[in-house]
Amino acid sequence: MLDQSVHTSDDVDIGDIDALSRDFIVIKRGYLNEHYYYIPITKVEGWDGEVLWLKIKGDEVKSKYERQIVPDPSRYYIKGDY
Repeated sequence: MLDQSVHTSDDVDIGDIDALSRDFIVIKRGYLNEHYYYIPITKVEGWDGEVLWLKIKGDEVKSKYERQIVPDPSRYYIKGDY
């Protein structure tokens, strides 16, 4: 699932999955100006084989779940940790 695209319920592409834990999906958007969204697993609607869909809208993701914290490798399965 890492590197897969994530869309909100209003079809906004908010980035790609960067890290996973038991309780959260961390979505990264941007390369130079990075944004991280820590989304609870309970907010996931489903997977259609190409895109992970969330039950929440794009503005809610940005207002409630954005953090400036890079995922901690001791707590998350991170892209590149195969």
